[in-house]
Amino acid sequence: PARAAPFFNLAITYLLEEQYAEAMSWIRQGAERCSPADCQTFLKDSDFDRMRNVPEFQQFVRGLYPELPSLPAAPEV
Repeated sequence: PARAAPFFNLAITYLLEEQYAEAMSWIRQGAERCSPADCQTFLKDSDFDRMRNVPEFQQFVRGLYPELPSLPAAPEV
């Protein structure tokens, strides 16, 4: 439970089922267990692409890195 990876893996599981609110819950829990740089590494995974245009996800990423410009929109799948 102290490691972030299982939380991000569960988030991916919910993303595959298009349950974005549940995925965000697991992303937040995973982010609490790692640094912002490590969180970015997890979120780079292409499995998170379907989440990139979700406003809640974009807001979360902006909160991790408020000094960075907004992420570009992901291509439509």
